[in-house]
Amino acid sequence: MSLPWFKFDTAAWIQDTRVLSPVAKGFWIDVLCFMWKKDDDQGSLSGPVPMLARITGTPESDVIASIEEFEIFNICDVSRDGHGTVTLVSRRMSRLCKERNDAAERQRNKRKRDKAAKDAENPADGHGDVTPDVTDRRKKEEGRRKKEEPPKPPVPGGRTSGPKDRDKWTKKQLSAEQVDAYPNFQRWWKAYPVKKGKRLAFEAWVKRGLEFEDIDVLVKKLAQHHKGVEPEFVPHGSTYLNQYRDEDDLQPDSKPKRSGGRYQIDGELGA
Repeated sequence: MSLPWFKFDTAAWIQDTRVLSPVAKGFWIDVLCFMWKKDDDQGSLSGPVPMLARITGTPESDVIASIEEFEIFNICDVSRDGHGTVTLVSRRMSRLCKERNDAAERQRNKRKRDKAAKDAENPADGHGDVTPDVTDRRKKEEGRRKKEEPPKPPVPGGRTSGPKDRDKWTKKQLSAEQVDAYPNFQRWWKAYPVKKGKRLAFEAWVKRGLEFEDIDVLVKKLAQHHKGVEPEFVPHGSTYLNQYRDEDDLQPDSKPKRSGGRYQIDGELGA
C-alpha cells in the first residue's frame, strides 16, 4: 500500500511542464496522482482514452491532445497496444518506487539474516526447534504464573527466615485465604486474649516460622504469660511475637503485679 503523499519536485515540475499547455498540465498532475494511488506497478497508468477522460474529468479531445504533447516533449513514456489502450509511465515515479521497494526488500533480508544468526547463537534448550521468540514468550508466561502464585511458607529451622523471604511476605501478598491456611496460627490466635492486629500478628508468625513449632507449647505459654493480666494491658499479638515474649521463662504459678506501669514477676520487671 502506497503512502498518502509522494515527493513533488517543484523545480523539475516547472522545468518539465513549462512547454505544456494548461490543459495538459492539469491532466498530467491528475495522472500522477492516479499512478501513485495504485497498490502495485506504481508509476504507470493504463486504459482506453474514454476511461482516462472519465477518471480525470477531462474531455476526450483534451486527453488525446495532452498525450500527443507528452510524446512530443518527452514528458513520459507513452505506449499503445493496438486495442485502444494507452499506457503512460512516469520515469521519475517508477524509479523512486523501485528504490523504495528495493530498500524494503534489503531490510527484510537483513532481518532474516539477523534472526538466523540469533537462532544459531541461542539454540532452544530441551524444546526442540523452538525459536528465541517462542522461548522468550514462554519465560514471560512462567514469570507471570510465579507472580500470580501465593508465596510459599518459610522453610523450617531458625527463629526467622532470611531477609529475602521476609521481603516476600508483604501486606498485599497476605490474603485472608493464606491466613486461614495456617491451622497452628489460627489455634494460637484463638487462644490469644486480644483480638486486634491479626494481619500484623500473622506476618510476625510467618517471619519467625512458628507454624512449624509445637503449638501446644506456644498456647501453654500464652496462658502463663497472661495469667491474671487485665486485657487492656495485654500487648497486641504482633508485639508479643516480634519481641519474642513467648520465649520468656515464666513459672506457671507466677502472678504478675502492677508496678510503675509494668508488671513485676518474681522480682523482675516485665514489659
